[in-house]
Amino acid sequence: MDLKELIKKRPSLPPRILIYTIPGWGKSTLAASMPSPIFIDIEDGLSGLDVASFPSPTKYEEVETFIRALITQDHTYKTVVMDTLSSLEKLIFDKVCRDHQKENIEQFGYAKGYVYAMQYWNKIIAGMDELRKKGVAPVLLAHSEVRTIQDPIVDAYDKYILRLHKHPAAMITQWDDNIFFGTHKTVVTTQGEGFNQASKGIGQGERIIYTEERPAFTAKSRMNLPFEIEVPKENGWAAITETYNNKEQAA
Repeated sequence: MDLKELIKKRPSLPPRILIYTIPGWGKSTLAASMPSPIFIDIEDGLSGLDVASFPSPTKYEEVETFIRALITQDHTYKTVVMDTLSSLEKLIFDKVCRDHQKENIEQFGYAKGYVYAMQYWNKIIAGMDELRKKGVAPVLLAHSEVRTIQDPIVDAYDKYILRLHKHPAAMITQWDDNIFFGTHKTVVTTQGEGFNQASKGIGQGERIIYTEERPAFTAKSRMNLPFEIEVPKENGWAAITETYNNKEQAA
């Protein structure tokens, strides 16, 4: 066997991106500034944004239809935005309940309903992978929640995580190349003296994303980005890519 035959340059595919944020941060606005986006607007939250979007679906089957159309038909879209995963999860639960004639996902017992739901999550991810092969970047938007982490090494601590059931959350976290956590910049100051001393968080509403894992949140990036990036309300994605380009040139 000639080892040179095994060394082949892999095709360059668009990045897989997950953006999850605190409420009201503006993740849809950020995604709208990405190259030629089209939204699968499950949450019906694009008011005021001038972007292409499918009609807001009311059933899971419609989401599959939208993804299939993007895979099989010619178009000029460069980004597909799933807005949001929390709303998609509700459609998936509804589909599972209709499949098995249950009123809600908890009626299955032994968490079987959540296991059945994974087949539909796998279909969504497979569809996104097919779109990547066509040069379309898959962008997943999600809400966050705070959960207490029971760590066997250190004391329990709070962490921002995806507001999803643990099974799809784990799969999507592993699948995505880039996970960006969005919040507002906060500075903690100390006021008072002695027993009256207290800490106070202040900020001016600056939007930032974190791109690296910390105990307080999940994040990662394969784009060689800085740990923290300030994101303006207008043309937010351009600010992120400019940061990436500047770092690449300095390397």
